[in-house]
Amino acid sequence: NGFDSQPFSVPVFANFTLVGPGTLTPLSSSGDVGMVLRRGTGGYLTNGIVARWNRQGVSVRDASTNNMLTTLDSLNLANIVFVENTSNFDPDASSNFGKAAAFTGQNVLTPAGTAAALFTSLGAPNLDFTPVAGSPASTGGDVIPVPAGYGSNFFGGTITATTYFGAADPAGPKWWQGWTRYAQN
Repeated sequence: NGFDSQPFSVPVFANFTLVGPGTLTPLSSSGDVGMVLRRGTGGYLTNGIVARWNRQGVSVRDASTNNMLTTLDSLNLANIVFVENTSNFDPDASSNFGKAAAFTGQNVLTPAGTAAALFTSLGAPNLDFTPVAGSPASTGGDVIPVPAGYGSNFFGGTITATTYFGAADPAGPKWWQGWTRYAQN
């Protein structure tokens, strides 16, 4: 059955930050999308930030993946902030399935403003993805709780709910310092 063969893999992605290069780079003929969900992918994506993608934030590319999103309830995006993407979703007139209406009621935020306004610093050498106080990313996460089937038995434990969006806790340690590198081309 191709992409519709079972069993399905349904990974959990919690507290992620995807920041693209923004409009400073030329638009390519393909790519430039924060999340491309295709080929029957499943998963639960929660408390994330998708920012500064030159083409768009998310695209759901095929009927098999749309089936996971709508019929099987095996692809869920909840508690996501989309900011400063050229477009956040698949255009309503496109043949793709990741249109804004597909994410209604899932605590998907599209605040006005820039990605830089969400974080402490998006510039090298002081890259810091920590949400600044008062930004839309600092509070409001986990409005849609992780369903029990996804959050339990997670590497021997459970997913801890967070009230912030993204990979960095506004009140937590800067866990990425010392082992990550900001590459500039």
